[in-house]
Amino acid sequence: MTVLFYPENKLKIFSGATAHQLLKEGDFKEIKTKTKELKGQPASLGKASERAVVVLDSTSAIKIMTAGDILVAPYTTVEYLPAMKKAGAIVTETGGITSHAAIVSREFKIPCIIGVNDVTKILKTGDRIVVDADSGTIKMV
Repeated sequence: MTVLFYPENKLKIFSGATAHQLLKEGDFKEIKTKTKELKGQPASLGKASERAVVVLDSTSAIKIMTAGDILVAPYTTVEYLPAMKKAGAIVTETGGITSHAAIVSREFKIPCIIGVNDVTKILKTGDRIVVDADSGTIKMV
């Protein structure tokens, strides 16, 4: 979080704990901005554009996913396979090039980006996104 303070025509910028403290103490207005592009590590190349399905567990993923949806999860395990088979792309917060999500997405030829910090907190189910696993970017449209 960052706070921009403009007293007496002099710009002051505060971030982190100081910014949070200023917002608590002062009569400030918080302006939230939505990130338009996220970055991660490509794990399986390709591109997909569809609605995001953000889940925190495999049970939710299996219930919610429909063909072509983009699965967004903290990580994947074997329990996610039924949902992964429906996915147009996969995005995870954690994992490396040999993680479950990376290996399965390459096997299924599904675009996949791993290591996208806080993606399950930033995106919401229903958000329209474009996954470009060639460049490792996720764009919100």
